[in-house]
Amino acid sequence: MPALHDSLYCLLYTSKLALGQDASCVRDITAHSRANNERDGITGILVFDGACFAQWLEGPLPVLEGLLGRLRRDGRHAQLRVQHHAALEGSRLFPEWRMAYALRDGEDREIARFRSLYGRAAVSEFALLLKGVERETA
Repeated sequence: MPALHDSLYCLLYTSKLALGQDASCVRDITAHSRANNERDGITGILVFDGACFAQWLEGPLPVLEGLLGRLRRDGRHAQLRVQHHAALEGSRLFPEWRMAYALRDGEDREIARFRSLYGRAAVSEFALLLKGVERETA
């Protein structure tokens, strides 16, 4: 059995774009995330609907916990909620993506609809959110 620090975990969180922040900051977020994630062995996808973020991350537990701490202190995010955080069952869902990025039109604020869900219910809604989105990958 692998040691705890060798095991992969997944993290799904949602947050809102902080007041005073412009949506153009998302490009900067993805650029820095890709470099940091490659360094730290993290893969995942960030979805932004113009007002809210939803992000799925995969990697070693200590690294994800460190990243979560940085996200909580990042002034571009507000009302961060961890929707799901658990050992990853099986292999990575996004093994080739240091950070894929998907922009939703935000017309009906899709992410806000599942911010009150946790665990598998949140993961299921996130999977539905990913259907049909165009992804920018790296």
